[in-house]
Amino acid sequence: MSRPQESVEKAIKNFIPRGIRLLVAVSGGIDSMVLLYGLYNLRRLLKINLLVAHVDHGLRDESKRDRQFVEKCCAELGLQCFTFVPDLPESGENLEAWGRKVRYGFFKQLCEQHSIDFTVTAHNANDVAETLLMRLVANKELRSLELIDERRKLIRPLLSVSRQEIEDYARKHSIDWVEDNTNKDDSFLRNKIRNNLIPYLEENFDGRIVEVLSQRARGLHNDYKGIKALLKNNLDRVKRFDVYSARWVSQLKIELEELPSEVHWFLIEQLLRDELGFGLSRHSCEQFCRFIRQEITAFELPGAIRLRYNPAGFIEKV
Repeated sequence: MSRPQESVEKAIKNFIPRGIRLLVAVSGGIDSMVLLYGLYNLRRLLKINLLVAHVDHGLRDESKRDRQFVEKCCAELGLQCFTFVPDLPESGENLEAWGRKVRYGFFKQLCEQHSIDFTVTAHNANDVAETLLMRLVANKELRSLELIDERRKLIRPLLSVSRQEIEDYARKHSIDWVEDNTNKDDSFLRNKIRNNLIPYLEENFDGRIVEVLSQRARGLHNDYKGIKALLKNNLDRVKRFDVYSARWVSQLKIELEELPSEVHWFLIEQLLRDELGFGLSRHSCEQFCRFIRQEITAFELPGAIRLRYNPAGFIEKV
C-alpha cells in the first residue's frame, strides 16, 4: 500500500529550514499562490522572512494581468515584491530555455542583492511525474527535480505534494489564482502529458499514478546522487588538471580503466558538466569515452565544436 499523500503544510514544515530569508517565485498560478500562502501562514512558526519575485515574460496577452495580480496580493500581505520584464528572445531561440535562464538569473541577482538564503519554487509531485514521462518519451536520461539544489540555492518543498492536495489547500484557505491559458495548448509536450497521458493512466491503470511516478523519479534521483558520491574521488583526481590538457587526458584514462564500464558515461557527464554548462546525453558521453581511448579520431560537442587530439597529447578545439 502506498503512503498517504503529503499535505502542503506538512511539506513546508518538513523541508523549509527555520530562521532563514526566502525569495518566493510566484507566477500567479495555483501552485505558486498556494506555496506563497502556505509559507505566509507558517512564517511566524518557522521564523522566516519572505520576499517575492515575479517574471513577466511578455509572451502572453495575460502576462501583464498576472504581474498586477501578484503585485496586488503581495501588497495585501505586506510583502515586498520584485518584478522583472525581460527583453523578448531572439527569433528562433528556444522559449523554454530562454524563460528558465531569465527567471533563474533574476532570482540569483535578487538573492545576492538582498542577502537571501534560498529561492523557493512551487514544483510539486505532478511536475515530477510529468518530467519523468517527458524524459522517457524524449529518450533522455531519467533525472528528476531536486528537493534542495545547493548549487543554485533552491528549495522545492512541495515535490511530494500532489496537485490535488494543492487544490484542496487553495479551497480550504480561499486562495485566488490566475489561469495560464497556454497550459491547455497540447502542442507543448508537458501539456500533452499533463492533459492527456496522466489522466489516461489514472483512469486505466492506477488512480494514484502521479504518486507512483514521483516516488520512482525520486528513487532514480537518489541513485544518481549515490553514483556521483562514489565517483567523487575519481572526479577530483581528474579535475586537478586543466581540462583537455595532456595530464587531464592521461588521468582520465587511468580512472576509466579502474571503474566498471557501466559508469564510464556518468563520470564523463559529471566531468564535462561544469566545463560545458550543461549535461551531455549518455550516448554522447559513451562516444567521448571512445574518443578518450582514441578509438575515434574526433568528437563533436553541441554547437559544432569539434575536438581532436594534438600530437603533443592534449585535446584541442577545432
